[in-house]
Amino acid sequence: MNQSKRQLTINGSNKKVRISKHGTHIEDLSNELIIEVFDYLDGCDLYKAFSKLNKRFQDILSCPYIRPKINIVNSSKRDILFDYTKIILPNKHQIVSICILNPLAIDLFSQTMKFDLSFHRLESVVLYGLKASDLVALLLTLISIPQLSLLIITLTDINIKDFSNAYRLIFSLPALKYNKLHFIGPTPSLYLTNINIRPSTITHLNIDHACYLNDVVHMLSYTPYLRRIVFGKLMQSYRNIEKITLSLPYLTHISIGKCYLQFDELDIFIKKISSQLQMLRISTCDDETYLDPDRWERLISKYIPYLRNFYFEYHQLVNDNFQTTSYNELIHRFTSEFWRERRWIFKLEMNVNFFFLTNVVYSIHPYRENWDEIHKEHWNSNIALDVFNGTELSIFESSFTDYNDSLIDNLAPLFDIVQITKLDFTFEATFVGMLLDLLRYLPNLNSLRVRSLSLTKPRCLHAEEERISRLISIDNKIRKVHIQQMTDLEQIQFLINICPLMQYLDIGFSDNMDLKLLLKFILMKNREQISHLRVLCLCTPRINQKMFEDLQNLVRMKKQYQKYTIKHINNRIYIQR
Repeated sequence: MNQSKRQLTINGSNKKVRISKHGTHIEDLSNELIIEVFDYLDGCDLYKAFSKLNKRFQDILSCPYIRPKINIVNSSKRDILFDYTKIILPNKHQIVSICILNPLAIDLFSQTMKFDLSFHRLESVVLYGLKASDLVALLLTLISIPQLSLLIITLTDINIKDFSNAYRLIFSLPALKYNKLHFIGPTPSLYLTNINIRPSTITHLNIDHACYLNDVVHMLSYTPYLRRIVFGKLMQSYRNIEKITLSLPYLTHISIGKCYLQFDELDIFIKKISSQLQMLRISTCDDETYLDPDRWERLISKYIPYLRNFYFEYHQLVNDNFQTTSYNELIHRFTSEFWRERRWIFKLEMNVNFFFLTNVVYSIHPYRENWDEIHKEHWNSNIALDVFNGTELSIFESSFTDYNDSLIDNLAPLFDIVQITKLDFTFEATFVGMLLDLLRYLPNLNSLRVRSLSLTKPRCLHAEEERISRLISIDNKIRKVHIQQMTDLEQIQFLINICPLMQYLDIGFSDNMDLKLLLKFILMKNREQISHLRVLCLCTPRINQKMFEDLQNLVRMKKQYQKYTIKHINNRIYIQR
């Protein structure tokens, strides 16, 4: 709390806190503490609760340290008009933020409320559901607000052809730092060339709608202080941008939600912006040139050498006739020394849609701890794996995945190109037949994670799959296994059977599982098959001290367990050889 607040006196009295045997009431708090509490309350609720309570609270509400924040979410027309006439209008000289997430309220406010100099403390305006026809009129009134630094507007219309005047006014707001304009319709025009406006104060710009690259380049010439920019959709230019000069010396972050540029256009754009860029996020499709690691390496090394965080996704739809191209065959270079030294990880993701088309996502992201590393301080480091060698494959949830027998065979050419070392199933229950199909093509796999296993749905394994499972158990190199939601011991038995070299087993289960039974099943019944097991991690939402002590006594009493140690950390029990 600043010194002026500490010295706050209203009507010559700064009340002290009085604590009695009956407890402390809000009236007992000092004025400055009441002001601190009021700062966390919604402005409308604040005035409704305290404005007519007594003179002391009326005086506090009128003091300059009260900073009302108005939030209108779900209200009737009557309530909205009451808030406007009885709360907002009389106190507009104190309000610091207005957030309206109710389209009805937006409509009523557009007809009745006008922003003017009386809102001299207003810093933030968030409006959801504004009509496009009211946008320019609203922005014209906001120009008179001297301290407005944040403006977020979501438009409901889908037939807007031109945003030129809107952005001209946005860039004219005298103190604006952050702006987001959301619109889901077709790509509007942005003619901002040769307009006479002063440089904008904006540092964070979120263009959350489709826009053409050449329009954006002209627009950015008016934002010299820009530090971060986000694009919803960035579309191909309809004019050449090579001759346009652009200087953004402070720009460090760019995010493109959906990039429809050809790589050549993106290359030109990147070369025009600041070499100080530190974060680049881009999701794209169609142009396979994006899958050329060497071209990315040249662009990054020469033109954005300070790039620290690179998030890249390339989406490719494949069908039953999938054939790899020359660009697909380059993707293994995303694991070269250039990428490893920057700690950027290459990953493959697969998802099947309703038409049995597989969406394959090739992605790059900065290194972050994976499931098999988060708890590495609790187990022997000699079974740790080099996360920068090999590629992770994630299979995303789809109700059709288990029924598409040809899915894995169609994607087999990709598995020959990259060395898959980690496999992660994210959907609720993985059919073991699908898992076996995948393992046939992943000879270098050393880490496996599933949420749960299904041994019978959509069907039981046929004889050929049983034979494949026996072959896989001989050849696979899986060292780490994690099952997040074990429901029966058969699932564990299946994993033990196909992963005989397993060294680390992490099991998650519900409260009704008998821990003693589980421990005996793994360490006694399967002791011959788990001769390589070094760490067994048991994770359940509620592990109490008695449960741990029972397991501890079991480990001590059983002669077969005496080579293991046991420890309890948070909701996990580690049993380590």
